[in-house]
Formats: sequence, structure tokens, C-alpha cells
Amino acid sequence: WLDDARRRRAVSLRHGPAGAEPIDQRSCLVAPLIAQHELLGFLYADIEGAYGRFHDGDRDLLAMLAAQAAVALANLRAAEGLERKVAERTTLLEQRAGELALINGIQQGMAAELDFQAIIDLVGDNLVELFATDTLVIAWLDEPAGLLRLPYGVERGRRIHVAPMQIDAVMTSRRWYAALLARRPVQWRNQDDYRAQELLVAEGTEMSRSGVAVPIFASERLLGFISVENMDRDGAFGDAELRLLSTVAASMGVALENARLFDETQRNARESAALAEVGRDLSSTLDLAAVMDRIAAHARQLRAADNSAIFLPDAGGQQFRAIVAQGDAAEQIQAAVVERGIGIICGLLQSGRPEFVNDTGADARAVQIGGTEPRRDERLDPPGPGEVPAG
Repeated sequence: WLDDARRRRAVSLRHGPAGAEPIDQRSCLVAPLIAQHELLGFLYADIEGAYGRFHDGDRDLLAMLAAQAAVALANLRAAEGLERKVAERTTLLEQRAGELALINGIQQGMAAELDFQAIIDLVGDNLVELFATDTLVIAWLDEPAGLLRLPYGVERGRRIHVAPMQIDAVMTSRRWYAALLARRPVQWRNQDDYRAQELLVAEGTEMSRSGVAVPIFASERLLGFISVENMDRDGAFGDAELRLLSTVAASMGVALENARLFDETQRNARESAALAEVGRDLSSTLDLAAVMDRIAAHARQLRAADNSAIFLPDAGGQQFRAIVAQGDAAEQIQAAVVERGIGIICGLLQSGRPEFVNDTGADARAVQIGGTEPRRDERLDPPGPGEVPAG
């Protein structure tokens, strides 16, 4: 009968145990429920103890009823499917509308800002909300200094401050760096993927279980990247998150480049004004101490530094002292004696060339100034164009 049903034929069955009395026999009808070439079920009727009760006419009638029932059932399923699709589509549209609203808010906020760190913080805070994540990093390539900086970092819901990392041959040869440089996103669904991508675990941070990172570009230059991560769950991010993050990163590249250009213009203006003021001071007074003090003040302000000083040699030329110092450690700096051939400053004097020292603690020439405490990530800037060099 099952084969007959699959062939869309109703069947009349007369059966009973061998040797049984007619009263113990049974008659039944089975008709298939078929709609759009799909077998949905069966329509069944029987009579206990009435052998041979059903006829061909009964079978045909049940077949017609089964056909009508199949159509009704198919219509019901189609209606339910349509309602489900409409509900899913509505939910998706609402989700997309919410995402677009957040993205527009981020873009408008970036357009109104010309401060680099303010843009970074704005994007970071909004992305934490958008992705409902507790771990997010925005990294920046400081090419002049050769450093990878993390101006924004959140891990497990708290802000973190990670020391800059050197951009060396080892870093640039890693798979994740090469992918970002080629404008490709980096995705990892588990920690095996994390290792395969040769991702970095910065000092004081954890290895995430899953995440996605997209590059930030301005024209053809890689500026940095945004990384959204999950510390506890594999496969937390997919194509939708990748698409959203890429959209934000594209807008961010333009905004950050505008901020950089604006900041560069402002810095040049401040430096020009400072140089002009120093020139006026030099032409208007013979008080060397006053002029040096003003130069040190300008150097500190223009570099947004904690301390600045100008060193001059003694009569023998073997020792150097700060004739002027500004900042929290000014007293200790002026009390220090710099010996020729000892320390970073004398290294600069001997080479005759300015030099960036982005981590004084890691420099073998470093000598701690008496009365001061070692500080993490301390750096030393050379004199800029037009500034008086140390010594």
C-alpha cells in the first residue's frame, strides 16, 4: 500500500488473520496526501470486523477528499512559511537599520572631529556598543618612529594601555601583517586559527578565541587596523561583522588622514611662531639664561614633553650640565652631571646626529638620572629643525 500511495494511488485493503471468522476481519482505505509532487502524509479509514466492506467508489471518494486535504495542508504550510520569511526579513531590516544608524553616527562624529585621539576614542567606544563586545583594539602604524601603537584598547570590558611594539622584519613577515598590507581582512575562528595567522599577543594581554581585524587605509598607505575579538567563544564573528567593520574602517581612514594633515598644519604653525619668537628674543636681549629658558620652554611645549633641558660643556669639555631645565624633574636634571662617553646624551653629542630613542629603558646607553624614578615607555626626542641641540 505504501508503494501505491507513493504512486499517488488510493488503495482498498481487505485483510485478517488466516482462519479468522469474518467478524474478526478488517476493511480499510488508504489515500495519499500529495501537493506539488510532495507526499505530505496519508488519509486512512477502516472498519473493524467488517471484511470486504469498502468498494471502488469508496476508494475514489477518499482519494478526492485526500486531494482536497493535501491542497489545504500545502496552502497552510505556504502561509506559515511566508509569515516566517516576512518576520525574518523584517528582523533583518530592523537590524540593518540599527547598524546603519550607528555607522552614520560614527561617520558624523568623525567628520566633526579634527583631533586624532578624539576620533580614535569615538570609533572605539561606538564599535564596542555596535558589536556588543568587551574586547577591541585600534592599532596605529607610527612609520617615522618605526612603532606599532595601540591608542585604543579594551580587554574584557576595561581599558588597557599596551606599550608600543617595534615594526621590524619579524613583524612585517607575519601572515596577518601581509594580509592587512594587501587590504585583506584577517579572521580567526579559534585559537588554532590565531596561531596560524601568526598574530601577536601583546605583553599583559590574553590570546582571544575568535576575532576579525580589518585594515585602515588612506589612499595607498596602511595606517593601522581595527580588531574586534571574543575571549571566551569560538566562531563569534562572521561575514556580517566583517562587512560592518570594513565600512567603519574605510571612513576612519579618511577622517584620520584629515586629522593628521590638520595636526601637521597646526604644528607647523606653532613651530614657525615659536621660532619667530626665539628670533625676536635673540635680537632683543643679551641675557643668555633668559633666552635659553625660553628655548627650553618652547621645546617642551611643541613636543608636549614632560621635561626639557639644554646642556652645555664645562671648561674642560668632559662634563656637561643643564644650564636650564623645565618640567617635573627640572631640579634633578640640573643637579646631574653628564660625563663624556656615558649615557644617551653624550652618545648623541659624539655622533653629532639627532636621534629618536623611543624606549630609553631598552637602550644600552641609558643612565638613570639621580633622584628620578624609572618610567615605562619613556622616550627621548632630538632637537627639531631650528632648535638648539643639547650641548
